[in-house]
Amino acid sequence: MKNQMQSPPKTYRYALVVIGLCLVNIIIYFNSTAMALYYASICSEFGFDRSALQLYFTLLTMVSTFAAPFIMKLVYPKVGARNMILFMGGLGGLVYMAFSLGTQLWHWYALAVLSALLTGSLPGAVTMVIINQWFIEKKGFVTGLTTTMGSAFGVIMAGILGSLISQNWRYGYQLSGAIILIFCVIAGLFFVRSSPKTCGMTPYGYDKLAGQQGGDAKKAMMLRGVTTKIALSTAPFWLLVAGFMLLGFTLAFSQSFVYYFMEVGFDLGTASAFLGMLSGSMILWKFGLGWLSDKLGCRLTYTLTLLVTIAGFVLQSISGGANQTVPYIFVFCFAATTSAMTTLNPIMIREIFGMRDYSGIFPLTGIPLGISTAVCVVIWGVVYNATGSYAAGHYLAILGAAALLVAIQLSYKAAAKESFQSKMEEVEA
Repeated sequence: MKNQMQSPPKTYRYALVVIGLCLVNIIIYFNSTAMALYYASICSEFGFDRSALQLYFTLLTMVSTFAAPFIMKLVYPKVGARNMILFMGGLGGLVYMAFSLGTQLWHWYALAVLSALLTGSLPGAVTMVIINQWFIEKKGFVTGLTTTMGSAFGVIMAGILGSLISQNWRYGYQLSGAIILIFCVIAGLFFVRSSPKTCGMTPYGYDKLAGQQGGDAKKAMMLRGVTTKIALSTAPFWLLVAGFMLLGFTLAFSQSFVYYFMEVGFDLGTASAFLGMLSGSMILWKFGLGWLSDKLGCRLTYTLTLLVTIAGFVLQSISGGANQTVPYIFVFCFAATTSAMTTLNPIMIREIFGMRDYSGIFPLTGIPLGISTAVCVVIWGVVYNATGSYAAGHYLAILGAAALLVAIQLSYKAAAKESFQSKMEEVEA
């Protein structure tokens, strides 16, 4: 029986699942960085206030953040990964194309809400649940590889989409929506399956785990962890919530990149180029952090990542605009923690709370981070208005990264206690 389940002709399925998840993660680019490309053209044509139009990105982010836990808890278990990607991703692509028909400001707001409900939870939550179902070993590597795709695709598409939008912004939305639809349909039909059991297989690394369990195959396939209800009553959960809330000070700095670097002496072109460098650095970091977490463990990797970012802020604060090389080092260091949000967060949540109710717990941890980042963008503006400089905000950014660092250590320590471990339950995969 074991040989039938692990027969060589089916081993290619692991690679197909990874390819499918890479296609799904490309949605990240269209629901984040790419949106900023449209503002100038749309505002110029219709006379919208830019901050009013940018609200549609805030709506998409906030609705997606709050909706993801409910979608993953109530919808995902009933429809499965394949149907969710086909229906929500396919329909989400059509909604994205509908942006090209917009003429009134409320059109962007309404479509942003629909887009958030349909595609908002797909790249992050769905990908992590599927990876945890399919891979016992190499989770970090696969997570890093798949989450890198959004950034990598952004680098490729930035020039193409920018050129297209300069001619007619409507074409940009139409192309983007078509890519989302096609990629999700391809991923759902040919690549992604909810679990290896549906293919008559076992997770990658199963043989090694079964050997560690004394050959007990049933025990090796059990999902151990706490329920969502129990997780919400534990110290590790609320420690991480507090850490993520304060980390918003750090992550929100990316929205002030251009203005800050102009403040310290760079021209607009060079300051804008730092955003491109941030995307490029994230490609390296996401892949590297996934690989490192397999080698060093998530806790140590996350600790080193936050220390790198703190060191970058300290170095930039000391240098100011005096050294023209330091900003490049700073951007690279800042990209480390930004990348950890999609690479290390899902691994850490699994290690602390287990797989028993992962699809319900993981999206909940994204809510405080989403809210905090949105609020802290405003706080960075307040800091500038009060002090006349973004430099003072560096202390808040350092505080945010340090707070999460402490929260992670305390969470792992609390999760290792017998009182927490006794709340773990096992269910059959």
